[in-house]
Amino acid sequence: MFTPILKKPIMTIDEAKELIEKLDHQQRVLKRWVRIYNDGYNMNKIEEEDVIDTVCQVMHLSRSDVQGRRRHPKFVLARQIIMYIINVRMNRSTTYTGSVVNRDHSTCIYSVNSIKGSIELYKKRSIDNQNVVSTLRECEEKLSIQALV
Repeated sequence: MFTPILKKPIMTIDEAKELIEKLDHQQRVLKRWVRIYNDGYNMNKIEEEDVIDTVCQVMHLSRSDVQGRRRHPKFVLARQIIMYIINVRMNRSTTYTGSVVNRDHSTCIYSVNSIKGSIELYKKRSIDNQNVVSTLRECEEKLSIQALV
């Protein structure tokens, strides 16, 4: 009588999900770079998905953390940076920008003004409160956006 030999699985389900998420992100980044290379740099070519993925990567967060309801300061800062880039740099409406991270337009206005206030404080006194400006610069650099600060 033959008994099958059970082999150890190659990876767990969580490892497989993580690998798929990583490959999906790499594919989006590659598509963006091909688009930029072929068409030249154009702000309209960057998509909101790219902004969310880049901010999540820089701040070491997941998309569910950023688009969720939790109010941890790190999640809030990530949302504020995403809304600032989409609203100010990509010139989208506050209603649309807020909907990208499951918030309303008034939250978007507050977030954009908060980031603008941090930028002004940095310009006047060279104070980078909670590393807002350095995180924003890093995100803009990864998105190939010329930094304003």
